[in-house]
This record gives sequence, structure tokens and C-alpha cells, in this order.
Amino acid sequence: MKPTTELTYKLNDDSLDALRSAIGETLYIVFAPTLSISASNNLVSSSSFSISLEKGFLNLWTNELDGKSLYWQMHVDCNSKPRDIKYEKDKQFKRYELHEPSDIKLKSSSKLKSIDIYSDRDTQTFNAESSTLYSTIFDHSIVFNLENGDTFCVSVDIGMPDSTVIGCDANSIQILLEDKTLRLTI
Repeated sequence: MKPTTELTYKLNDDSLDALRSAIGETLYIVFAPTLSISASNNLVSSSSFSISLEKGFLNLWTNELDGKSLYWQMHVDCNSKPRDIKYEKDKQFKRYELHEPSDIKLKSSSKLKSIDIYSDRDTQTFNAESSTLYSTIFDHSIVFNLENGDTFCVSVDIGMPDSTVIGCDANSIQILLEDKTLRLTI
């Protein structure tokens, strides 16, 4: 058997730049195309989340990797349009009118003070075809710290393909960050 191959999937430079551009913005609402709510732990999942900003939307989503591990990579962009939500441009008011989005209102609006990125390491996965043992390190969670002291966390939902999960209270954030390692603060 070959030695273990370590795979690393971190947020790319464009995603980090998008996160940096949101520092100082006032956050108050998060949109999603649909929501799935877990009553047992207050976690809400969706294919993507779009955080409303003055200059547009901070979009967060995950996608499948190459099948070498059971992992979905996080991505972030800053765009004038929300991700996966139908919209129509309102020419009179020069804004986008969203059609039937689901939303999560934060406790109160506040400026984004900092962002913490947490990573995780999955269990080793064996690929019989190549006789290779893989170990994967990946960015798992993004914690948004607001000036008023509130926080919320967006994470990869490892149990659900193409799904992202959000936690807005201390208990759900603790669940999402359990055994995760702080990798970067912006």
C-alpha cells in the first residue's frame, strides 16, 4: 500500500478577498433559495446563503470535489446578485427584486468586525482503484463576528451533498465548531 496522500482544500484567494471586502459592512439578513431546519440543534441548511450587503451580496456555497474524499469545498463571492435565487432588475430603483427567497433575520443589524475561518481534518479515506490512502484538511466553517457582539457561523454540511449550514446561536455555533481548528482571522 502507498503512503498517505494529504489533500488540502482551503478557501481560494478570490473567496478570501470577498470575505475581506465585507468587513465594515452592516449585516442584518441572510437569504437562501430554500431552507431546511433541524429542530434538534437549531441548524438551518440550504444549497447556498446570500448575505445582504450595501454593495450587493456575499454569497456562500459548497460544491463536490473529485471523489477522493467525502468533502464539499466552500466558496465565497461578492456579487450584485444573490446565488440560486430568482430575481428581476428594478430599473426605476436600480436594485434587484428577489422572488420568493427564504430569509434569516439576524438578532439585530450590526457592522461586521471580523471573520474567523476554521478548518477540519477528515478521517482517512482509502481509494482501492489507486491503492492510495487520503487524508483531507479543509476549511469547514466561517464565523462572522459583529460589532454588537453577535456571531453567526456558516459551515460545510458534510452529511448532505451540496449543502451549506448556518448557526445563529451559541449552541449551534458550538456544534459546528466542535473539534475544528482556527486557521485564519480576517
